[in-house]
Amino acid sequence: MKAVLCLIFILSGLTLKAQDKSDVAVSQIELLKKGALLVGLKTGELQIKALDKEAAQAYLKKVETENKTIIEAFRKNYHFSPVYFFYTSCSENITAKNLAPCMLNDQLQRDTTLNSLPQQFLTAEFGFTDEQSIEGLIIMDDHFKQLREPFPFLIRRYSGVATKLTPAEMVIKLNKAFSEFYARR
Repeated sequence: MKAVLCLIFILSGLTLKAQDKSDVAVSQIELLKKGALLVGLKTGELQIKALDKEAAQAYLKKVETENKTIIEAFRKNYHFSPVYFFYTSCSENITAKNLAPCMLNDQLQRDTTLNSLPQQFLTAEFGFTDEQSIEGLIIMDDHFKQLREPFPFLIRRYSGVATKLTPAEMVIKLNKAFSEFYARR
């Protein structure tokens, strides 16, 4: 009898924990729908410092092209919430909710025309997950803490054995995952 009661207690605890995670995920998707997604773009500052002038210029051009590709992918394929862009070097300001000096336009210049910025937001970056180092598009909270399941927090870079997704394909999947999760909440 004690074993049965212990089992019931353990299972009810697991159910409550799962329900708590689900409630948190629903709150996060609702926050995103009402707020915005802020996408961090790389500057390549550390890598550039280690290169000679010619190599640094070539690398800087590559990073700029990648960042513009990411912006275009979001502009064309992401419709779930407003989206803004910033350089990851401005992360401290983002955490402090001092967004205005950090926001970028589509040409990667500071956007001083933005008057009303969101108070609630999630952040996103292309990179690697915290624990398993899976490459992809990762969704984090406003303090850059990676979100967890059941929230759709990761779109993997690789689909199948060796199919590498483009930023546009990843953003399409992200938009779909957010929309479907929001509809099921």
